[in-house]
Amino acid sequence: MKKLVPLYCDFQIHSPRDRRYFGWQSEKMTLEGLEEWAEALLETCKSRGVGAIAVTDHHDLWPGIIVLRKSLQIGSLVWVFPGMELTSKSGIQGVLVLDPSLFSSGSEIDLAKAEATANRIAGAMGQNITAGARGSRTLTVTSLSSLRELASRKPEDRPGVFHGPDVERLDRDLEGEDGIAANIDRVCKEQYVLLPNLEKNKQGVFGNEYGRALYAKGESWFSGGYVGGPNATDEDAIQGRKAKDFGARVVCKDVRPKG
Repeated sequence: MKKLVPLYCDFQIHSPRDRRYFGWQSEKMTLEGLEEWAEALLETCKSRGVGAIAVTDHHDLWPGIIVLRKSLQIGSLVWVFPGMELTSKSGIQGVLVLDPSLFSSGSEIDLAKAEATANRIAGAMGQNITAGARGSRTLTVTSLSSLRELASRKPEDRPGVFHGPDVERLDRDLEGEDGIAANIDRVCKEQYVLLPNLEKNKQGVFGNEYGRALYAKGESWFSGGYVGGPNATDEDAIQGRKAKDFGARVVCKDVRPKG
């Protein structure tokens, strides 16, 4: 008889490629440096009893792919899921967690195949990015060749290539026929889970000022429903006009019955 074993999990981990990650030295901003970080992350998970993780940088899949690859190479017992944190056009955030088999063939990862898959998923996100005063950009996946060439660049020239996309939100909403969720479903079929990005509000709890969580009806593009809060989207935080770009944001539509 098989026995279920509970695991400690963390499904929102950011890598040094994420633009909100601090403390990473420019001389380590190489593909080899990212692999070194991946091995250290897996060792830390093992030492702390964490059994499953998703690496979900903002609008960037490479870190999750690299950690998955390293996990397979060293035979880590930590389950690794590539993914990304995303912000839709309306400011609603989600955490996309992907089936590792999208990027791997058995016990190995073909990085060229993984790059092609990452590009298809990026296309499903929406190509144009609303970037505030900086204008529109295109969501692209850093090429594998560019990552490999980083070691030959001067350390001061590496951040611009090493870091993931410098974007705030996508030009598509989650819902709709051409929405992010529908497009992800077309590309990944049933090999993904789209979760809400839950952030603590200024009271330090998921919910209102009295500490009670506010539950809303789960839309079709969120798996299993989700929890929301009363705070409006913080446009200053979204557009990077604050010293730290975080805070209370809309994580769902409030569709509770009135009255």
